[in-house]
Amino acid sequence: MTGNTNYTTSSPTLTVFNTAVTAYKTALGNVENGSTTATSAKGAARVTLENLMQSLGLYVQLNCGNDLTKAQCSGYDLHAEPTAAVIPAVPTGIKGDTGDNTGQIIASCNAQPEADFFMCRYSLNVTTPVWVVMPPQKSRKFLISGLTHRHDILISLSATNAAGISDWSNAVMVLVY
Repeated sequence: MTGNTNYTTSSPTLTVFNTAVTAYKTALGNVENGSTTATSAKGAARVTLENLMQSLGLYVQLNCGNDLTKAQCSGYDLHAEPTAAVIPAVPTGIKGDTGDNTGQIIASCNAQPEADFFMCRYSLNVTTPVWVVMPPQKSRKFLISGLTHRHDILISLSATNAAGISDWSNAVMVLVY
């Protein structure tokens, strides 16, 4: 995408993406010794790279606007002709489950076949929401960490595809454990 006028403000930046690729390659080389620390580091580097790949793919998808020429010049392999998509419906079934650790919530919604990516936002202030928007991801489950035990938060989700972004769902109040 470097120098491509169709994709001038990639998110994540190509520098961030290339740094993650290098970190993953390094982690792959380090795992040869078989240590659990190296294996864990490789897994973390892989998750980081996969999330960045999904975000970059979403950026391309939203910027090509179903224009096959723009999509092909992105550097991504196309597996199917773009088709007209319909903006996903507002996510339903919003819930917040307790995470594995204190101060964690797993925000989720019902499956949406027409959605390619999901976005989650949360607010620590339930009276006057100040939203923190998490990066888009393919999964409809978001881990929110670092929350205050026995404190209410609001969560809301949105879905997106090539046609656009749905409205945010109604906010759901969740008690953090």
